[in-house]
Amino acid sequence: MRQDTAFNVGEAISQQAVARFLSSLFDRIVTVDAHLHRVDDIAKVFPAIEAQNLGAAGTIAAFAAARGMGKGTLVVGPDAESIQWINRIAAALDAEAVAGAKHRIDDRRVEIIFPGTHIEGRTVLLADDIVSSGGTMTVAVESLSRAGAASIFVVVTHALFDAAAEMRIRAAGARDIWSTAAVPHPTNAIPLANLLADALRNEMKQ
Repeated sequence: MRQDTAFNVGEAISQQAVARFLSSLFDRIVTVDAHLHRVDDIAKVFPAIEAQNLGAAGTIAAFAAARGMGKGTLVVGPDAESIQWINRIAAALDAEAVAGAKHRIDDRRVEIIFPGTHIEGRTVLLADDIVSSGGTMTVAVESLSRAGAASIFVVVTHALFDAAAEMRIRAAGARDIWSTAAVPHPTNAIPLANLLADALRNEMKQ
């Protein structure tokens, strides 16, 4: 989903290539929090078959609420691309949402700031749809820690990062890391069975 355009000359647009392959095999695609950016609708990715993109925000918010988070929690995204996810989670919690301003220094280093946001002493739920290398999330946690956050919890739909990245995120100041069961991972804490069951209920009637 991330490779939805050719960023460099000669690159394949793998979103389209994989979509054509999957469309040749299946009648319906059901995804959870697909990384849609320049292409904003899952139906545009799979125009030849039925496609549905489920949102995990409600499930994540319910999980967070069960752990005492609510109106006083600050729901944070590491960058502008995360706004669509943090807004949904915050709305379900009746909480405030803010996205960081990310500046890329080079291929390996980024800087993230949260201008004009009161962070000191607050419980922060740092959320994103996917974490792979963990670099951006680590920097975001470090920035929130420096700003005086009382506690920082990281939540992600698709956890792809390795054990070393997990250690770096925790060492940066994350009190805990929670991921959904979308991808098997040691941080899995949020089941998606009910979300998927609701989407597939109609299939059982046919």
